[in-house]
Amino acid sequence: MPNILPAFVVPFALAGLCAPALAQFTTGPGTVGSGGYTPRLSSGQPWIGRSNLTLQIDAAFGGSVGILVMGFSPATTTIGGLPLYVDPASVVVSEFVVLGGSSAVPGAGTGSLALPLTNAGAAFIGLHIFAQAALIDPVGTGFGGGWTASNGLELQLTSRPQLFAASSVGGNADPHWAVNGLSQTLDFLGGSAFTDNVDGAVYSTDGLDLYVSSGFGQLAHADLRGSSPAWSWLNSSIGSTGVAWDNCWIDRDRQLLWMMGQLGTVELLAIDIDQSSSSYGQVLHSTNTLSATVGLIGVFGMNNSRTLAAVPGLLGGSLHLVDTDPASATFLQVVTSSVIPPSTQFSPLTLNVRIRFSTDDLECYVLIQNAGTIPAEVARFLVPAGIWLDHDPNTPAIDHIGPMASPPVPFGSAPLGFDVGRDGSIYVTGWGGAGFAGRVTLAGTAAIYAPLNATSLLTNARHIALNRDQDMLAVAVANPTTSILLFDAATLNEIGAVSLGATVDTTVLVWR
Repeated sequence: MPNILPAFVVPFALAGLCAPALAQFTTGPGTVGSGGYTPRLSSGQPWIGRSNLTLQIDAAFGGSVGILVMGFSPATTTIGGLPLYVDPASVVVSEFVVLGGSSAVPGAGTGSLALPLTNAGAAFIGLHIFAQAALIDPVGTGFGGGWTASNGLELQLTSRPQLFAASSVGGNADPHWAVNGLSQTLDFLGGSAFTDNVDGAVYSTDGLDLYVSSGFGQLAHADLRGSSPAWSWLNSSIGSTGVAWDNCWIDRDRQLLWMMGQLGTVELLAIDIDQSSSSYGQVLHSTNTLSATVGLIGVFGMNNSRTLAAVPGLLGGSLHLVDTDPASATFLQVVTSSVIPPSTQFSPLTLNVRIRFSTDDLECYVLIQNAGTIPAEVARFLVPAGIWLDHDPNTPAIDHIGPMASPPVPFGSAPLGFDVGRDGSIYVTGWGGAGFAGRVTLAGTAAIYAPLNATSLLTNARHIALNRDQDMLAVAVANPTTSILLFDAATLNEIGAVSLGATVDTTVLVWR
């Protein structure tokens, strides 16, 4: 089949061994082959103009050969007993592939396919491309035996990488900034009622829209299609959001934005962000008993499939999981509640300041701030089992990740920044004392800590965020001027710093 994709997609060039990068979106599971391995297809972020984008295959049969197809429409069917995630009628590229890796070794097969987007302009932002590989494997079940299939992969072309930071200070026009993720310069900055008292922000998946929530019960929208952002109100009467940090989460499949708000009491709301809908900007769904169940709400998080929201009480208390799947019989109900084990550091007061899930949605993490100079902790909840993980089984109490774990994790105090990588790494920053920022690598109940190798001061370190390629970390600091420090996620070395030219603390740090 001829290569008839737009010119920016070709040519393809098969590379040798590679470390797998990260898929943008997977569209279905593959099939198991030799050694119990399932071939994996992935990619980095396909932003327009990117010259080094590749598709990666790994976890396949070593030295295998096969075919990789790409098209503009998805499918949910089978062919030869294998799942098919690319509509055959839309296929425009069919490439023969030869993998590297130790020959005939299960799981050792790897390769990469160049997909340069050098000539892709802004008109291609939002374009969806679907891909999948079928590979020869002696124990594969496809086509009567001898073939396996990878997962499906959906690539949505996006705007170039950008980092949005916002603040909450005095007045009613709090400053905000957008840092160019390539040049490490400012794309835009400003301050207006649209960015007043920001407590959450999120980009659409193509990066053309930015949504910003405020503690005054308003949701703003920035259209990023022009040379400068065009701000407007998406909904200016949501109601008080209290102190609901991280207060914007997008469900891209259902075109919903989840946030806290409501007049009188704080509840979980879903706002329509489908710009073609007659109800665009309106609240479509709302819990009505969450505030009474949780009490004082301070933060919430969502799993990666956007089927659960995790809402703890602000002051210790319990973690509550809310069903956010509109197709579920328990939609908008609290389906699990579990008391968060108290700190074994005997802190008289604890604050639950951030929530994150593991990539597979099997674990939920709660970042805990203890009183004064008492170090931070991370509580780890196993979602299917409904239990908290003990990181020092040699003591009778449940110990969180932190100084009481075995081995101990030397967090500093006053944590605020929190992120989780797709490889399972946990990143934490805090502003207590001289400030701290580091990565935790998990291996069962063992948690190994590595501090970021900062050449700049980490005093008043506020937030940390991984970019979509997961190869760069951004840390917001204010000591006293506000800056964004950039780190290589592999080495943890500082690789750049961008001054925001202000003396304020940030409240939000998110990547496009």
